[in-house]
Amino acid sequence: MHGFYRLASAVNKTVVANPHTNAQEVTALLNEAYQKQVSVVVFPELTLTGYTASDLFFNQMLFQSQNVALKSVLEASKNISTVAIIGISLIVNDRLYNCAVVIQQGTLLGIVPKSYLPNKKEFYEKRQFISG
Repeated sequence: MHGFYRLASAVNKTVVANPHTNAQEVTALLNEAYQKQVSVVVFPELTLTGYTASDLFFNQMLFQSQNVALKSVLEASKNISTVAIIGISLIVNDRLYNCAVVIQQGTLLGIVPKSYLPNKKEFYEKRQFISG
């Protein structure tokens, strides 16, 4: 591709608190990006759970379902060279973080916690999340 990288943003049809369905949508969009020779595809924050899950972020079943969903996306990406950045929630030392995971070819390359959490108007992220 003449030394250029093709970047894309992908917005999945999110079903709030349904990581399994969201992972299927992410996988389909990741495959589409790969077919179009996209080097890096970026998904929205909290892709697998939905941004508006609110107090459900503290639900252990939702967190476990999200982890299973992420594993399924990792498995589906094994033969895909496109780098994907996917939004997830992450619990570390009983603290909840809004993070982006970077994956490629079935490998988790990195995790980046969100550092600026808005807390105005309709955004109440500080209620649920800790700044990274």
